[in-house]
Amino acid sequence: MKKYTILIPLVVFNELYGLGKYHESDWVQTQCTLAMKLIKEWLQDDSLRVKGVTTSGTLIKTFDFFNEATEK
Repeated sequence: MKKYTILIPLVVFNELYGLGKYHESDWVQTQCTLAMKLIKEWLQDDSLRVKGVTTSGTLIKTFDFFNEATEK
């Protein structure tokens, strides 16, 4: 049985961040924040075979650097 790896583009995470922070709907903000939290949990769990991917194709294990850069 083959195992597949799910790749989550960094641009998707960036979009969730923007919608979660600036969208006019509180519901959308909440859902985006929850989605980001879930993605971070998936990335940390090696058994799930989920990885982030940059636009250049580099596989990354976390999007934590994203928050550090944008929250300052």
